[in-house]
Amino acid sequence: MIGLSIFPRGICQICGCTDTNACVTEAGPCFWVNEEHDLCSTCYSEMSADDVGNLDMNVMINVPLHTFVDFHHFNRFRVPIISITYNTSDFPHKYAGRLFDLDQPTPYIVIRNTLEELRQEIPPHFSVLERSVNDDPVIVEVWV
Repeated sequence: MIGLSIFPRGICQICGCTDTNACVTEAGPCFWVNEEHDLCSTCYSEMSADDVGNLDMNVMINVPLHTFVDFHHFNRFRVPIISITYNTSDFPHKYAGRLFDLDQPTPYIVIRNTLEELRQEIPPHFSVLERSVNDDPVIVEVWV
């Protein structure tokens, strides 16, 4: 075979890791966080909130987290907020917790089958806010 691959070949524009030479952290090997395959999860997690705000979220893909409880990067956000939704078009019949930086979505998400399972993944220093009558119907609750 002459070097053909069915997978897009990427190089992280920050650290230079590739599909065949990933960054390895305590959480395991990095993965691509955008469709262009030019930003790895390790470098994304180390970006400042301002840098994250400058990213085009339309090209970012979801970065599924095992849990929010073990997520160590909350301090890089101005105001970390976790919005829990149910039965959205991208996660039908599932509860999804999306991490926001104040009003800006991030690609970080935790998916669970039940609301109770997802609530167990919220760090203890977060508090739930009451729903607003103006909230989108898919929003179940918001944690700050």
